[in-house]
Amino acid sequence: MNTLLITSVGSLVGQNLLDCLEGRRQGFRVLGSNSLAASPNNFRCDTVFLAPPVAEGSAWLDFHAALIEVEAVDLVIPGRDDDVLALAQLRAARPQMANRLMVGSVEAAWLLLDKGLCAQFAHGQGLPFAPTVVGGTPEALAQAEALWRQYGPLIAKPARGNGSRGVRLTLTREQVLAAANSPGWVLQPYLDPQPEWQALAEAWQLGLPLWSELPERSLYGAQFLIDPAGRVGEPFGYMATQTAGRPTEVAACDDPDLLAAAADFAEALARLGWRGAGNVQAKRCHAGPAAGRLQVIEANGRFTGTTHARCLLGFDEVGLALAQWLGRPAPAPHSRSNAAGDRVIHERRVSGKSVQRLVDQGVWQRAGKLKDLPL
Repeated sequence: MNTLLITSVGSLVGQNLLDCLEGRRQGFRVLGSNSLAASPNNFRCDTVFLAPPVAEGSAWLDFHAALIEVEAVDLVIPGRDDDVLALAQLRAARPQMANRLMVGSVEAAWLLLDKGLCAQFAHGQGLPFAPTVVGGTPEALAQAEALWRQYGPLIAKPARGNGSRGVRLTLTREQVLAAANSPGWVLQPYLDPQPEWQALAEAWQLGLPLWSELPERSLYGAQFLIDPAGRVGEPFGYMATQTAGRPTEVAACDDPDLLAAAADFAEALARLGWRGAGNVQAKRCHAGPAAGRLQVIEANGRFTGTTHARCLLGFDEVGLALAQWLGRPAPAPHSRSNAAGDRVIHERRVSGKSVQRLVDQGVWQRAGKLKDLPL
């Protein structure tokens, strides 16, 4: 029996991991930790623990270090970007836990969390990465204006954001300079702009739309795994349609430029000490020196919100990762399909009594006796 722990199990990544394990959890005990008691994902675990928010730093680290030891956790899988960095810091502080934490070095974790650092790393490695301006720096205003004049609309996004939260399309010089003058933001060309953005811009003249669901139909992605010894597996490419920042359709993609870029990125991260899951997102450039070529726009070091979709398309990354980290044969993957997969919202009922028990006791489990946690 192997014990798995998914941190921030209430996240979209947590949902995807649980979906991938659905129907094949025999031989596994699945634990979750979460700072929110009412998440439906909590109660899909065998046991879930109410954890401090990761923003509390040392409290989160101490909680999970004790949990890993007391519950004899064999493998911890991060469910959010902030957890990736926190677990890498725990790995550095307690190297004896390294083979139980699906993360790598702190240095690699920082650049996977910060889009400005990631761009700097990629350009230094000669990797195909979109031109990126870091907001709030002395040179940002001039760089951003030059980028805007060359490419047109720019994307402004939080340097440490995720899930497309807060991302903005800057169309005018004033908007570009305002974003460039803001610390904590990065700007990139809006590569391969969709025709709908012009209509949306015209609508802004009549007022700000209450709901904006501008679909992105040309987003490339590739997922890869780096095993505990630093060996890089073959990446899996896909294309995603995103609506309101969420992937709504995913299809397999064998574009050789995408797979080569992902493999090169993975190798560079492995040399920097990264281990576990990794992902790059890319778009095909419409202008400038790289016109017609794929450019990576960001990367992360975890499973993603399309992990289950990729599993249905034939890339059983969760099963492969468990085999790499636990030495167990991977469960039989789904047969490869080139058909697109649509993501839908699932409604799940949450018991008020279960939520209250988690709030009151700090833990909920299906059955059996709990071990005492020194927390």
